[in-house]
Amino acid sequence: MGRRIGIGLLLVVLGSGFLVQQLDVFHFSDILSTWWPLILIIIGLMQMLNSRHSSTFPGIFLLLLGIIFLGREVYDINLFKHIWPLFLICIGLVFIFSKGHRERGKTDSKDVIDSLSLFSGVSVRSVAKNFKGGDVMTLFGGAKIDLRDVELAPEHAHLNLVSIFGGVTLFIPEEMQIEVSGTPIFGGWDDKTKATYPADDLNPVLHIKCLPIFGGVEIRN
Repeated sequence: MGRRIGIGLLLVVLGSGFLVQQLDVFHFSDILSTWWPLILIIIGLMQMLNSRHSSTFPGIFLLLLGIIFLGREVYDINLFKHIWPLFLICIGLVFIFSKGHRERGKTDSKDVIDSLSLFSGVSVRSVAKNFKGGDVMTLFGGAKIDLRDVELAPEHAHLNLVSIFGGVTLFIPEEMQIEVSGTPIFGGWDDKTKATYPADDLNPVLHIKCLPIFGGVEIRN
């Protein structure tokens, strides 16, 4: 609910700004052209505040990206010139210490899935009998997650799909009930599933949160 309110307030502010510009009160577009990185910062903060069931990395990424662009627009400081070497170092450390995330294909029976794809692809087939969700992230890579053999936990499951300059394809059974939400940023998600589950609230639900940033998420049977 907090994310919905935050996005709603952001749209109200943008709409109000363009409205007063049309009324010749002041030029909102001139303000937006300088302070637009605040939008990234606000979205990043909302992502971090609503990360109870997800990783805080996407929120931190957007927050830092907004700060970098804001520094360039307002103070004429090219922060990226000093930060990008640290970015490369961090990616290198992830490659070194995250051995468990680089399998090309595997079958997983754990209740929680945790997959990270960096400049590569990964394929995971879960056979969990009490699936609770987890986190899937691609960074300049791709991931195929097959949940067609899982059984959802009775208390519902929360799955977070983050795609940054990459793509995620999620396979679910036709009888699985899902709820999809998220925040696309120069990207999007596509729900191609065939809903055959009963129209009641007695069945467990897989709550899917998507964050495609210059990437895409596809959900299918």
